[in-house]
Amino acid sequence: MAGHVRHRRYVLHDFVIGTRHRGVAFVDSGVRDILNAHQPQPAPYYPTNTFAIRRSGDRGVGMFATGNLPMGATILIEHPTVIAPFVLGLNTPVDDFFDDLFGSLPTRQYEMLMGLANCTPRTSVGHAEGVMDTNALAIELDVPTVGPNPELSTHRAIFMQASRINHSCSPNAKWEWDRKTLALTLRAVRPIRAGEEITINYVDVALPRAERRARLRATYHFDCHCPACARDDPRSDAARAELRAFGTGLPTFEDWTRDARLPDLMLIRAHERALSLIESEGLQVLGVREHVDAITMCYGALADEKMFRYWANEARAERAQDKVEDLKVVQAWIANPRALPVWGWRRDTTQARRRSSRSPK
Repeated sequence: MAGHVRHRRYVLHDFVIGTRHRGVAFVDSGVRDILNAHQPQPAPYYPTNTFAIRRSGDRGVGMFATGNLPMGATILIEHPTVIAPFVLGLNTPVDDFFDDLFGSLPTRQYEMLMGLANCTPRTSVGHAEGVMDTNALAIELDVPTVGPNPELSTHRAIFMQASRINHSCSPNAKWEWDRKTLALTLRAVRPIRAGEEITINYVDVALPRAERRARLRATYHFDCHCPACARDDPRSDAARAELRAFGTGLPTFEDWTRDARLPDLMLIRAHERALSLIESEGLQVLGVREHVDAITMCYGALADEKMFRYWANEARAERAQDKVEDLKVVQAWIANPRALPVWGWRRDTTQARRRSSRSPK
């Protein structure tokens, strides 16, 4: 890693997105050149009254829904204010560096940054470094792909709104990063009631309770008391371990459709089990759509029109917040199930095996 850092030529890069958003990046010169060559567009419109930032008990401040949010609703789209490498090698004290980096922004942004939470012990790092360690999210940037010792694509970024979202081991929201638009999008992974705190996960939620809490304590210096941790239920660890190992030992969809020796409902029951565990643990952040889609495809392969339509409607509901054009394929399959490319694959396999078993030897 020391060799990697020696080959870096860091530069300060002020960036402006649209007419209103200003940020600052301290990046490798090659990354700066890419950022300059591909000016990102401002974030698209989204409702700005979806949340409020206010006190969250002993958790400092947090983000709260101002109205009922349906599953999949866009809560926030935000550009970063500060970007820095994930691995940073400097000849100056890191805290002084971050203080100077923050200070290159207008006074109001600097004051807002320095007012963010700092969970690190004050005796170990300075305030600016603590703010970066506490609030930065891992993002990916385009980096030069030619030449020796290329820069790492993973960077850290502070977002003035998203960085205020608190953690839960059963979060109700999930963020995604788009490196082309330099924008973070926060969406609800299940319905959120008005007044409910909006949460994301800081660590892998499929890990056991003790390991999740240990990682949070080591990195963010707090003991997690979210509902999942407060229960201290061994069954929760077992459920999360099962979800973490999902797919182990299961045949692929294609193998299942071709092998009549496998039970007809084998994959369906496995995905239904995963959905049940996700619901009981509040782990929609791990993904519901792929399980619903898999069950839909399986019933299509079985040529079970009634169950296919039921699950295809569930798949459409999972896409309720998607663009209209993205729903057209699912809607077409609901209208005409036999248009599904894999329609009847499994049925044809089992029927062929029955005919073979009845043939004279």
